[in-house]
Amino acid sequence: MNIKTVLAATTLFLLNPVSGYANSEFCGFFQRGLPGDGIEVVFESGSFVRPLRMNTHGETINTDVPEHTWLELRSDGSRAFTFRETIIDHTGVTMYDPSRDVFIKLDLKTGRILYWQSGGTPRLLYNMTAVNGPEPHANCLSFAVPPDLSKPWKSNLGMIDWTKGWFEGAGSDLRGSLAQGPANWNYRGKFGEGIAGAVITIEFDASGKSFSGYVDDATGQSTLIRGSRVD
Repeated sequence: MNIKTVLAATTLFLLNPVSGYANSEFCGFFQRGLPGDGIEVVFESGSFVRPLRMNTHGETINTDVPEHTWLELRSDGSRAFTFRETIIDHTGVTMYDPSRDVFIKLDLKTGRILYWQSGGTPRLLYNMTAVNGPEPHANCLSFAVPPDLSKPWKSNLGMIDWTKGWFEGAGSDLRGSLAQGPANWNYRGKFGEGIAGAVITIEFDASGKSFSGYVDDATGQSTLIRGSRVD
């Protein structure tokens, strides 16, 4: 079966074979397992930030923010919540907000932001999209966001409903699985009706909101497919 590579690969320094990538200027604070001031962990609707306490001239700044403090910021930059750092190691950062009894784990190995309360089980809160640090390591890590397949998607070949296994362009029987590739998330499925025996292979972009790929029929003929999430 002829499966084409749709998106060009970018040469990146691999931090974790599952989801985390660093640029060639590998960030020293992650290499040491000791994140420092000026770190920003970005997710789709905001960020977690450990504010800088000293500028490039050695002057103290952000004096209203205690040491080892993290801020959760909204997308407009306003402060949502304040956390006290409790654990730092090579896997990420754990922090605590005593006013709400909320723990947050910034898991650098999976690109996930987890939350729980005392005695509770960690649950997914957000997926990271990037981790930035102070210059010169501004763009340190990037993560591909998992696509939301609970919603319908539109494509040039018709609507797709992943949860029902329905594809407008090829009958009503689509079965496949989502997996994380070397850079982005991929989906590979097979049709049982309409174009029986055909295989769909697609790659989502880093934002998890669009995809591109090919439908290969039983004879090996390929048809380009492109699509995006219906919000």
